[in-house]
Amino acid sequence: MKKTLSLLHLANWNSTNIGNGALIDGTHTVLEEDLPLPIDWTPVAWDDYTFGLIPFDERFVELINESDGMIINGAVTINGREYLKNAGMRFDLPYALWSKIQKPLIFYGISYRHWSGQPFYHASQLRRSIEFILNSPLMIFGVRNDGTKEWLERQVGIASEKIVSIPDMGLFVTGEAGYFPQIRNQYKNLILAFNNEDAEYRYGIPARPSKTEENDVNPYRERRSDILKKIGHTVERLAAEWNLNMILVPHYFDDFSMVSEFVSHCRPQLAHQHMVSTGLLPVSATRHFYGFYSKADAAMSMRVHSMSPSIGLGIPMIPVITQERMRVYLKEAELSDWSIDAFSPHLEEQLYESLTTLLRNPESIQMRFAAARRRFREQCRAFNRKVAAILVQ
Repeated sequence: MKKTLSLLHLANWNSTNIGNGALIDGTHTVLEEDLPLPIDWTPVAWDDYTFGLIPFDERFVELINESDGMIINGAVTINGREYLKNAGMRFDLPYALWSKIQKPLIFYGISYRHWSGQPFYHASQLRRSIEFILNSPLMIFGVRNDGTKEWLERQVGIASEKIVSIPDMGLFVTGEAGYFPQIRNQYKNLILAFNNEDAEYRYGIPARPSKTEENDVNPYRERRSDILKKIGHTVERLAAEWNLNMILVPHYFDDFSMVSEFVSHCRPQLAHQHMVSTGLLPVSATRHFYGFYSKADAAMSMRVHSMSPSIGLGIPMIPVITQERMRVYLKEAELSDWSIDAFSPHLEEQLYESLTTLLRNPESIQMRFAAARRRFREQCRAFNRKVAAILVQ
């Protein structure tokens, strides 16, 4: 019998989007706890393949066959981009090579990102790839419990009990102790994590078709500005009641312009004396980044990998939602009532009340977060028994 498992991990190892690091770290945490053998991990940089630095070719298949198997996660996998001509997803292996894979291939909580009104290319190739995976005794297709399984049925026409929904691995990221200069003693430290990814679709007409305006093709900037102004009004009110240190936390380059605009909607004195910001970090600094998160008194999360790790780490947090998959994820976590629709006309008042609750009585939501983490951890254990059965033979 094997003494260790030699596993490849295909993920965005070279990314400065820290959410990829949360997925990687959380995956390693649960698999190392649940599998019966120690794991020898070999990172495989998915982003090198995405950007064409390395091709998905026979050598890639050889890498898999030389190992005990490959874990695939740490990135949005299904986004319908035009260049994904082989498999219709970012695991864009030519179809002729799939049958040459001789070792287990585990899709470990992959997800989609696609918006109403956005083109979706190569659906037939995606359907063919998923059908191959589902029919292979060497492969498991685990998707994130954010509605990805149901979305695949609607978008691609595939429905199968073999598609297994599992929790977001960012929930299980580990934070480490360290020096965090953005955290200020004697203050209430409030993280504000914005999300400007796919802004035209996230904040534009396809996301809210009822707000279509005559002669305005896609006024997403105005809608985004309206949200930021309301958040600005909220923190102004809170700053009058609490000694606040607001920490603006971009998770990727997209977010910097949103951070900058938000500051422009706040009084100069507030920005000058009560706001600081973080920068972007590589995947290797993931535990440091979320160690910093753990020191916050409260957080407003618009990014998935601000929200999910906050739940897992027990950080008092309110999600402000701009996409359906966050809403579905919170429903699975039995936290549907603890979120705010960013497009709500009552955003300002709801956010003020929620953040006030977190600052006054954080334990009330921390208990619910702990219960959600326990439920999701049990789901992971059940899935990992299937993973172990195929990897440890």
